[in-house]
Amino acid sequence: MEENQRLNTENTGWGPLAVQTMCDETRGIAITGGSKEMTLGDLMDLTPKELMSKVILEEEVFETWYSGRTVLLGDAAHKVNPAGGRGL
Repeated sequence: MEENQRLNTENTGWGPLAVQTMCDETRGIAITGGSKEMTLGDLMDLTPKELMSKVILEEEVFETWYSGRTVLLGDAAHKVNPAGGRGL
């Protein structure tokens, strides 16, 4: 079954070709804040290809933002790119 699932994703928006396309399109993006100039391509070159993948960022719309004394505010109320990690 696992082999069958892998084969079904090879030519989809989530398979290896899609990952390579995503990498090709984003290689030149600069990474800021470090001690030396780097791009996403530099990081990709250091990362084994089998560890690269695309992820789904879920999106939900709720009828209310509160329940009793609990309220969703700030980053809890919207999706955040997991690669952001800036705590803003």
